Amino acid sequence: MGESEKHEGLDPKSVYVGTLVTWAITIVALFVVFGPREILRGSKAFGWRKGTCVVRSTAFDEADADAPALLVTVGYRFDGRPYEATRRLTADSRQRLQDRADLFLRPGETVDCRVNPDQPDRMLLDEEYVPFDFFVFAVVTMTALGVVGALVGGWWVRKNKAPAAARLQSLAGKVGMMFLCGFILVFCGTATVTGTGDAIRILRSLGWPEAEATIRVSSVAKVRDGKSWNYQLDLRYGYDFDGKHHEGSRWSLFDDHTAMRKALGKLKPGDVVTCYVNPASPSEAVLNRRVWRLLALPVLPVVLAFAACGFWSALRARPGRSVV
Repeated sequence: MGESEKHEGLDPKSVYVGTLVTWAITIVALFVVFGPREILRGSKAFGWRKGTCVVRSTAFDEADADAPALLVTVGYRFDGRPYEATRRLTADSRQRLQDRADLFLRPGETVDCRVNPDQPDRMLLDEEYVPFDFFVFAVVTMTALGVVGALVGGWWVRKNKAPAAARLQSLAGKVGMMFLCGFILVFCGTATVTGTGDAIRILRSLGWPEAEATIRVSSVAKVRDGKSWNYQLDLRYGYDFDGKHHEGSRWSLFDDHTAMRKALGKLKPGDVVTCYVNPASPSEAVLNRRVWRLLALPVLPVVLAFAACGFWSALRARPGRSVV
């Protein structure tokens, strides 16, 4: 099949229609992702004057049993006059609202807001406006990319530069394949090197004997760090091995704070659990060996081999010839 036949049926109108359909689908997807209610609410505050307000109190709306809601009362000044307003914030869960209140909306905190200059008693917290702001930015960006892509594509098709288009497509495919395979090589190569060391440690721990351990301390403290949460984990347990008493504090061979935090939430002081003791160094023990980490390791060399073949094929491919 000749190069000109490959472009048969492709005209500027098709490019424009395809770009328009893609743009429309993307806009609808963005509208759903950011939330229709949040976008429409934020759109009302477009053009309102930016300002700051002070949080006076927060309380859950107990009257609404269908969805958790947080009532935030704030005070602010506009044109020298004091105002007070109560905003109603919603979320998927009560805990998420509580976290937002503890992080951003504590009494006495100063937060950004938007005030209606025509009706100063109407205002919107800045976090209520953020979804609409992101949506507008995404729409403007996608529209600009769509217009530029449609104009360039239409111009290229009108010029009917099929051979040049074929060479450009071949080069783009080659570069894309090399980039993809190179990324996989680096990622999987690094994972293989680090994973092999972890696998050796896990395999060694499979032979560690079991012992009964008594939980002495198991606590998870939630600490505010600026505008985010940190968790302070404290685990201590005692166990006997070869007639000697030892103290341990390790959950697993690897630092996985998420898994450890979930486990500590279930453990209580006085609980008797199983620990695994290193016979060569009895002071070293863990409560979880996490053998499941080994499951993905055999797959990595196979992925590396395919990525290496793809990278080599793309590197040796000639212009105008398919890379795959």
